[in-house]
Amino acid sequence: MSKYLLASLLESKVTDRVLGQRSDWRMYLNNYLQGRYGHTRNLSWTHSQSGPSHDTRWSAIAYFNGVEYGRGVARDRGTAMEIAAETTYRALTSYCN
Repeated sequence: MSKYLLASLLESKVTDRVLGQRSDWRMYLNNYLQGRYGHTRNLSWTHSQSGPSHDTRWSAIAYFNGVEYGRGVARDRGTAMEIAAETTYRALTSYCN
């Protein structure tokens, strides 16, 4: 199986999981940071897109205090951010609690 096909299958599984049920990971992450630190100013994002216009891939990376905690890749920016937010939320809540 090619790397591209495998990556595409994995992405569709994650995207289906994110989109198949209501996904509010960015909200959960923001609420967690507000509750724990009283602000979200230490959370930052980078976004990039790659690929041809008919098959664009978005990458989103979430940083907390300048450290990467989550990364997501999807066909649209919002889904990529949701994936990165979920990873970040899970990492921060397991690390900090």
